[in-house]
Amino acid sequence: MSDPSRIRTTSYPAVAASPNPILLVFIPGFDMRAEDFLRYGFVDRARERRPEAEILIAESDLDLYLDGTVGAELAALLQSAASRHRRVWLAAISLGCFGALLLAEGPVPIEGIVLLAPFLGTAGLIAEVQRAGGFKAWEPGALAEDDHERRLLARLKHYGRQPEQWPALWLGYGRSDRFAAASRLLAELLPPSRIVEIEGAHDWPSWARLWDRMLAGDSVARANSACG
Repeated sequence: MSDPSRIRTTSYPAVAASPNPILLVFIPGFDMRAEDFLRYGFVDRARERRPEAEILIAESDLDLYLDGTVGAELAALLQSAASRHRRVWLAAISLGCFGALLLAEGPVPIEGIVLLAPFLGTAGLIAEVQRAGGFKAWEPGALAEDDHERRLLARLKHYGRQPEQWPALWLGYGRSDRFAAASRLLAELLPPSRIVEIEGAHDWPSWARLWDRMLAGDSVARANSACG
């Protein structure tokens, strides 16, 4: 069972009933709050496009990322909620993307993940993958049990060849984002139709524009409809 003191939740009920209810989970990054998703229109835009979605915002303590337990804690939190929905989607920002990808390794069936400006590893590790020529050429080497970043990237390396082992991944980032290098590496593994790149930085206005582009362009919404 998850520790409620380490993951704070805010929920919004679905606007419309549906035989195929969706659970949309927003996972914020470091120093982000649930109210930020309201302030910048994430919740309202999601409810406009997918009124049958129940929305849950899950704020995890930084310690859960540092000790690598964030995926397991989020899974424990979501198992009950996910059982009431036929489909579960995640939308994460920055460090929250790392948590979303770890959650995807667990027992909760995730249909898709929207990754906005994802943190995938420290600058040194990302540079190592770049020097190797990208994920496909990179060899992760020995994987220590507590090296959560390297272990995750080692799994992502095989996304292009084994996409069935992952939820569908969607990527959005700004060209001047501090984590743009990692996003470009990940983009090499994804279909172009699942990537949105804009002029922008690592900030809420950029992420809000990315979210709008993904929803207004129907990329994510179309995928949801096709699966529903």
